[in-house]
Amino acid sequence: MIKNNIIQSNSPLMGSTFVQNYKDVGLISLHFDEKIGNYVSFEGYATRKLDDGSQFSSRLPFSDQSYDQNERKFCGVVSYGDNRAKHGVKSQKWEFIFDTQFVSVLSGKMVLRRVYGKEKTVPFGKDICYTNANIKNVVDIHDTVKRLEEEGATESTIEYVRSFTPIDDNVDPWLVARFNKDGQIVKSYRLSDGKLLDIENKRLGGDGAKEIATALLTNKPITRINISHNNIGADGAKDIATVLLKNSTITHINLSFNNIGDDGTAEIAIALSTNSTLTHINMSQNKIENAGAKGVAAALSTNSTLTSINIGMNEIGDDGAKFIATALSTNSTLTS
Repeated sequence: MIKNNIIQSNSPLMGSTFVQNYKDVGLISLHFDEKIGNYVSFEGYATRKLDDGSQFSSRLPFSDQSYDQNERKFCGVVSYGDNRAKHGVKSQKWEFIFDTQFVSVLSGKMVLRRVYGKEKTVPFGKDICYTNANIKNVVDIHDTVKRLEEEGATESTIEYVRSFTPIDDNVDPWLVARFNKDGQIVKSYRLSDGKLLDIENKRLGGDGAKEIATALLTNKPITRINISHNNIGADGAKDIATVLLKNSTITHINLSFNNIGDDGTAEIAIALSTNSTLTHINMSQNKIENAGAKGVAAALSTNSTLTSINIGMNEIGDDGAKFIATALSTNSTLTS
C-alpha cells in the first residue's frame, strides 16, 4: 500500500470512505486512510479475476496522487499490475471533486488506459454516484439535500441522500426488506421519500424476485430498481415483466447478471413493447442468444420511450445482431 502524503491529517477527507451507487463498503469503495494510504476496495467481491484468469488484490492503492485542498479535487491512478488487465484495461486514472462538506462526490471521471487502443474517458453522470458511508450520521438531511442541489450534485446522489429523510408517520410509507447473502430477511425498514430500490447481489433467486414483484405492484413511489446479480432466472424475469406491464413510474431497471436466458428475455421484451415510462434498462450478462435478441428487436420496433439499453456480454450471434441492427435502423429514441 502506498502511504498517504498528499492529504493533510486534519482534512475532513482523511479517514473517510465513499461507497458507489448505493453499494456496501468493499464494492469499489474509496478509502482515504492516513496510516495505510488511499485505495479502492474490492473486498466485497467473492472473485476478482483478470483477463488471464488470475486474481487481483482486494485493495488497489492509488499511485500518482494529487489533491487540491481549495478545489477539493483528488486524482490518482489504479493499476492491476505489470502486464495485467481486466476487460482489456490495464489501469484507470480517477478524478473526484467533493462537495464542501465531503458528503458526496459532485463530479468526476475515469480515464481507462487500455492494453491496446486509445484511452477512454468515462465521466460520472446521473447514473453513477459516490456517497460518504457515514451519510446516516448527517443531522439535517433536508439542508444537506438543498446544499448538494446548489453545489451541483448528481441526480442519483440527491435521491440517495434524500432517502435518509426521517419517516413522517403522516406520510404513507412503503416497506423495504434488507436481505443477507443467503437471501434471508435480516431487517425491514420503511422509507417515506425513497425512489430507488437497490437489492443487488442478495441471492434472491426466482422466489425472491416474485416477492419483490408483488411489492412493486403496489409501491408506486419507486422509479429506479437495481436487481442485478440475483440469479432470478426466467421465472423471476417473468414476474418482473408483469411489473413493467402494469407500473407507470419506473424509469430505470438493472437486470444484469441474472441468468434469464431467452425465455426470460422474451417476457421482458413483451413488456417493453407496451411500456411507456421506462427509459433505461440493463440486460447484460444474461445468457441471451439469438432468439432473445429477436424478441428484444421486436420490442424496440414499437417502444418509443427507451433511450438506453445494454444487452452486452451475452451470447448473441450474427443472426441476433442482425435483428437488433434492423430494429435500431427504425428506432428514433435510443441514444446508447
